[in-house]
Amino acid sequence: MIRVTVFGEPGVYLNNQQVRFPFKKAEGLFYYMAIHKEVTRERLIHLFWADLEDQSAKKNLRNALYIIKTLFGPGIFITQTRQTISINEELIDVETKVDGSKYLSLSGEFLHNFHVKEADFFDEWVMYERDKYRESRISNAYEKLTVSTEPDQIIRWCKLILTQDPYDEAIYRKLMKTYMNIQQYNKGIDAYKRLEEKLKKDLGITPDTQTAALYKKVLDFKETDSNVVVSPDHSTQGDGLLNQLNSLSEDAKHVIAIFSCYMSSIPFDDILAMSGQSEWNLLTSIKELVEKRLVVEFEKKDELRFSFVSETLKDFVYNGLLKAQKRIIHQRIANQVQIRLKDNMAITEFKSLIHHYQKAGDRLNELKYRVEYLSEYLQVNHETFPVINYQRSIHPSLIYMSNEAVDKELEVIDHLFDSLIIPKSYRQKVSNLSQKVLHIKGRYAIKCGEYDKGVCSIDRLIREAKQDNDVEMLFKGMLQLAFHKINIHDVDGLKGIVDEGLKVFDDINTYPNACFLRLSGLESVLRGDFERGNTLLEESIHNTLTLDDAQQYSLGIVACKYYLAESKRLTRAYDEALTLLEEAIRQLKSKGLYGRLTVFYTQAGQVAYEARKYDTARSYFKKANNLYEKYEYRWGQAIARAYGVACGLYKNGFEERQHEAMLSALEKAEKLGNKYEIGLIYKVFTDYVHYLVEHKAPVWQYEVMLKLVARYKESDMFSALDHYCYRMDVKSPINRKLELIYTRIELSQDKTSDLLDKQEEAL
Repeated sequence: MIRVTVFGEPGVYLNNQQVRFPFKKAEGLFYYMAIHKEVTRERLIHLFWADLEDQSAKKNLRNALYIIKTLFGPGIFITQTRQTISINEELIDVETKVDGSKYLSLSGEFLHNFHVKEADFFDEWVMYERDKYRESRISNAYEKLTVSTEPDQIIRWCKLILTQDPYDEAIYRKLMKTYMNIQQYNKGIDAYKRLEEKLKKDLGITPDTQTAALYKKVLDFKETDSNVVVSPDHSTQGDGLLNQLNSLSEDAKHVIAIFSCYMSSIPFDDILAMSGQSEWNLLTSIKELVEKRLVVEFEKKDELRFSFVSETLKDFVYNGLLKAQKRIIHQRIANQVQIRLKDNMAITEFKSLIHHYQKAGDRLNELKYRVEYLSEYLQVNHETFPVINYQRSIHPSLIYMSNEAVDKELEVIDHLFDSLIIPKSYRQKVSNLSQKVLHIKGRYAIKCGEYDKGVCSIDRLIREAKQDNDVEMLFKGMLQLAFHKINIHDVDGLKGIVDEGLKVFDDINTYPNACFLRLSGLESVLRGDFERGNTLLEESIHNTLTLDDAQQYSLGIVACKYYLAESKRLTRAYDEALTLLEEAIRQLKSKGLYGRLTVFYTQAGQVAYEARKYDTARSYFKKANNLYEKYEYRWGQAIARAYGVACGLYKNGFEERQHEAMLSALEKAEKLGNKYEIGLIYKVFTDYVHYLVEHKAPVWQYEVMLKLVARYKESDMFSALDHYCYRMDVKSPINRKLELIYTRIELSQDKTSDLLDKQEEAL
């Protein structure tokens, strides 16, 4: 029996003795045959001898097959025809169909460190298989992680996932929290430092502020625990804790009850306002709690705070309260948070208020802050150029929610609306919340590519806002509709909204006016009136800079630079376009809005590609695609993938995985319904396949175009190209390329290439 190991260091063993192949190509060919079982000769030649003339390649293949038969006997191949070669499966033992669960127990990646010189296409196949098993390993590790409760197991699965996906900050946070819960603070700190170094080195970014906030929390807990010595008399068993609590004074019992209702540490000023005790009596009560080692005192940002020495103690106190006590205390805490923070409330405080109002049974205020929280999240994380209220004293990207989490939150909001009995005096407030929810749902659905559903919500919002004369919500609705028209490249629809917006918001000293002025500039650029468009965009920048508190509108200026760069690209002023984009990229990095870098890296790559700076373009697209994987943001993702493939084609020639990558890019663009993006990708298709035509590629390499022809009518293709070409005189050569491609596909089956050669010369 022949045993073949393909995970970790590969090897082939005959009767438990490792077989040494005389050269790497024979060994690589054997691994490929062991996995695929039956392979065409043409395929093997392509993988290992693509750069040789046909006769020489066939000779090398015969030689490799002869060596394999010499090593393992003539029975290693059971069928051998002029077209295909089959390996005898009964003689070999190889794990070719390893499920993800089993793969978790295997060490090492697929064919680790195995490389064949002058066989680039074989190396591409190896990389594809590695990625496939990597995804399987990650998926199954996630499944294991979700059901794990023991810290050791959680740490194991987190580490395994991070070996495969080293940028997954959610997993880093899970790992850090686990270390914090078992008081291994230094390991939690080390995990953060590793992440910080990797993101900086590979992507030029820092961890998002949710991760940074957790890092600070780990540091705080480490500092707190270093100052706390828990007596062995203070057992965590119920009887011991109950005896301790019963020994407290009535005032101390009242204070510790309030402490137990807080989510984290408690500010002294909050307790003072809520306890009803004088400052001196309160300090006496807290001192009693500290001396009994139930509570620890510490400073944070010059503010005196307190926390329990353990979560177990906190839970024990809280579970001992009456339901009525809990409701009253939670209501008072929520009211106190509102009084303390007023208009400077950070996004994370919304979560605290939601928690306390929910526990207090105050559904109206719970609904209010759920809507505010979700609205703020989508504003900061889903808008390309959001308005950011920096007075909230927190980094805009602190929070992160997956699409599944957003869906769940919307379900909770709908349930609260349905279950509320609304007093007459509150109906206007609830109506305003209803409009905000329409905005949330519309923007979110559009972001997810559900255009009909999203536009329906936004249209309803605009109607209701006009009826209520709510200028703020009318602006948000019209702005979202304008962005939608941009995304689907409906220039006429965009013009209608922009013209109405400039009439409604005619005060030049307001942000809505500056915003619609910017969109008017973009509309002119899209129509090819570059001079007018550039003037309007510059005017929008000027007006935005003169607004009060212009800082929160700074991304409006970044947006103008993005649109100016598009204007420069279309007029082939590529260096000016790249300068504008690099300025915008620096601004985004300074504000920590790394998710927005995706569209700027994509556009910069497109500019460099059209300037035929393929190495520069490839670098931009690589950065964009890395960030698209990190953030759930879709705008421009299809372009980045398609152009990234095209850059690789010019640098490395044809690569096997490019077919599926190109089709995947097209599918993403179609899902978003952006005809301009689809047109761009078709344009890349024509460049891609024309490259194959020029290099006399074998027929099977046209798989991507054959699939395309089977799925789409030619008229659809040209319609999409119209959206790309109508501003520039490029349609004719693209059409001629497409005609040549179709001819190539049709004629290749008959091996009649003379006519094709003539057409190539003409083109």
